[in-house]
Amino acid sequence: METILKVSNLKKNMGGRKIIDDVSFETYAGEVFGFLGPNGAGKTTTIKMIMGLLDIDEGHIEICGFDNVRHFEKAMECVGGI
Repeated sequence: METILKVSNLKKNMGGRKIIDDVSFETYAGEVFGFLGPNGAGKTTTIKMIMGLLDIDEGHIEICGFDNVRHFEKAMECVGGI
């Protein structure tokens, strides 16, 4: 299966607090993927980092094989966001 999204060891701190701590996952072509969790779990923060709306403190995100920081335009050509 083709990997569409690969998130590795993602971390984010805000206001001196760990918001995202070592999140890793992969999604594949044809899959439907959702984020579930209670308020304040980091769902929106994770999505914002994937979409390039928030800087990543540590970790790596690839979209269709493109680094979402170094090759942002190429990565975004592969996905749609609402």
